Amino acid sequence: MKLRPPPMFAWAFLALAAAYGAGFYAVVWTDPDAAESRFEALREGGYPGVAEGYGRRVIELRRRAGLSEEALAPFKAQVADAAFASRRFENSAALYEEALTSDWAGALGDLDRALIEDKLARSRIIERDIARAASIYSEFLEMSGDAASRGEAEDDQSPESFYAGLVSGSGQLFTEALKPTGNPEFFSGAREAKLAAADDMTKLGAYFAMSEEGLYA
Repeated sequence: MKLRPPPMFAWAFLALAAAYGAGFYAVVWTDPDAAESRFEALREGGYPGVAEGYGRRVIELRRRAGLSEEALAPFKAQVADAAFASRRFENSAALYEEALTSDWAGALGDLDRALIEDKLARSRIIERDIARAASIYSEFLEMSGDAASRGEAEDDQSPESFYAGLVSGSGQLFTEALKPTGNPEFFSGAREAKLAAADDMTKLGAYFAMSEEGLYA
């Protein structure tokens, strides 16, 4: 005869599980250290979309505790990475922008900062903010110097080649974003801003025209 546990034990187990779940949720949603630990665990576990929510909660809780935006900048970049990995590009772009305006970002090495700017630019392209992305890649193009005209070389580890590689990597995204969609208005803002964006696009177009694929150009 198969024995079954008394119903009271099952109900007690469910009540205990519910109490634990409620307590866990309360802790990670009210304690910034617990929320940050959860954020890191989820990100490392391959759940960037869920991690982003906890990361944003950490930012909010630490703001309430009086932490400055400057002090939050490094963590904002981490949360932006989680948003980027989960393809929430509007969120990643906003957080990257905030992080990059900080003194923390200004103190980064040029190449480390460029990697963040590259992800910001990619997020902006996908969100159809072409002007912002073009301004970033136009600056990279200027930093690449002669490497842009030489083309990529596998053994070239120079900073110039690094910048040229970032520009090259954006070509497919620009191509997809600039396909005719019935709305050719890719730039917004005043006339001066539109002219600056057009100038950046012209420079990038000339660069991509040199490639074999001739992508965005």
